[in-house]
Amino acid sequence: MGYISMEQLQKPIVSFLPAKNRDDQAQGADQIALHDALMMRSGLRFPKNNLLKAGKLSGSEIVDFFFRSSKEVPKEGKKYQYWGYDPQMIMEVVDICTPGSIQDFIDRELFSKLGITEYTWAKEVNGAPKCGAGCYLKSRDILKVGIMLLQEGVYNEEQLISPKYLKNVYDMKVRSTESQTFRYFFHGHSHDVSGKSIVRVGGIGAGGQYMSTFPELNVVIVATSLRKVGRLTEQLYLNTILPLFIQE
Repeated sequence: MGYISMEQLQKPIVSFLPAKNRDDQAQGADQIALHDALMMRSGLRFPKNNLLKAGKLSGSEIVDFFFRSSKEVPKEGKKYQYWGYDPQMIMEVVDICTPGSIQDFIDRELFSKLGITEYTWAKEVNGAPKCGAGCYLKSRDILKVGIMLLQEGVYNEEQLISPKYLKNVYDMKVRSTESQTFRYFFHGHSHDVSGKSIVRVGGIGAGGQYMSTFPELNVVIVATSLRKVGRLTEQLYLNTILPLFIQE
């Protein structure tokens, strides 16, 4: 789309924010790059109850609040932490770098081109879409996202997402935990299915929306469910549906 380049993902988040005095921010916060937040490795850590006032802030103010409230951010060896603060910072940067509202941008540059017209997305205080959770799509629309990923960011012969960006998504070399990778907001796993090791990369939405791509099989599987039975739904399609696509 041309608004943020792959090279800029290595730039500090603070460089995208409006200029102001930030002498009170946590040591090391000025070195948190977009790439770090996309990997859920910003290094931010908050003392208990330090974020109680965050709900009243919006826009770049919330990012500044995170930087002031955090403990010291390590220069190296930032640990993986799955939470909503890193996605929220990314959303604010995208909002700053794109024309109009961030919701209009998402509708214009992604959803409309995927043919997604009906969805529900919870809002932040400033009216921007929530980042850690709150977006609900129809199964058929989640499927379109998966197809686009398998087609290296192309849908209806139009490049919607950079193939270089997706190359990072599908890189399984660096583990976030012992059992998975987490890169650029997508989970990666390796599963033993019918005696064969199969790579799965996809998105999990608050435990109720599952979109999994299996690149070597050229298969996308989508499931929606109640949060309480989400993991059972995931196991159902891994154990029942996926084996149908594997040749003995």
